[in-house]
Amino acid sequence: MLVIPFTFATAGLNTPTPNLDSDFSAIAAYINARNPTVGAIGSRPAAGNAGAIYVASDQNYLAYVDDGSAWQPFGIVAASYPGASFWDFAQISTPATPASTHERLYAAVSGGITALNQLLSTGQASAIPGVLFRLATTQTVINTTTETTLFSLTIKANTLGTGRLLRVTVLGDYTNNTAGTRTMTVRSKLGASANLPSFVTSALAQSSSVRLWMLQVWLNSNAGGNQRAQCRWTMSVPGGGAPTDDLQFANTGSENLATDLTYAVSLQHSNNDCTANMYYGQVEYL
Repeated sequence: MLVIPFTFATAGLNTPTPNLDSDFSAIAAYINARNPTVGAIGSRPAAGNAGAIYVASDQNYLAYVDDGSAWQPFGIVAASYPGASFWDFAQISTPATPASTHERLYAAVSGGITALNQLLSTGQASAIPGVLFRLATTQTVINTTTETTLFSLTIKANTLGTGRLLRVTVLGDYTNNTAGTRTMTVRSKLGASANLPSFVTSALAQSSSVRLWMLQVWLNSNAGGNQRAQCRWTMSVPGGGAPTDDLQFANTGSENLATDLTYAVSLQHSNNDCTANMYYGQVEYL
């Protein structure tokens, strides 16, 4: 709080004029100490001057205010906010229901993992899903019998905890424009071993028209740390239409989820004269 050392209204005659300088100095010191300062975050002074404002030029000009004991970020001043603590959501077990025109974001623990949740205006709580990986660039496997990875990503340690799910969607097409029948195998793999199902589509007769295919995998972990993959593989007749294959089945794995694991989808031809394309691959975290 600004304090004026000398009050002239009640000072009377013969008040020393240097008191004016003392008053001006007190006012100037108070204003200057709280005048917004722009500089690197490393040059920000220690907190303790309540009301001071500091703008960090190397944090996209994020603004901080001194509350007397710590610097607090405030305002929306740029597209990104490195180091801004207001993005660090603390866990709340039972948040209060928001107003009817609002929803509330909060952090909650599920399966040992703290993640962002939302609380609707109705009071309904919902985990917020996320996309771990998305690839919309065409991947072509042609003129080879070598197993070829369509895409892969790292699942960080302890991410796939109990109650969490990976949902995989892969879309593509296949052409066998040869003189004989052919086989195509698609594999869904977690970790070092191919412990999740392979989808083998055999006796694919010759056709100049493409067959559309789709892979869906729902991968989760149980309380014992083992994984279960429930899968669906579909391939259409040449030119599209009713599927010739529509397989739904499950398999299990026992990878160590406390370590980083690679999830991958691969494709392999039985002969080196066929073509397969993947047009879209996505892995969601639910």
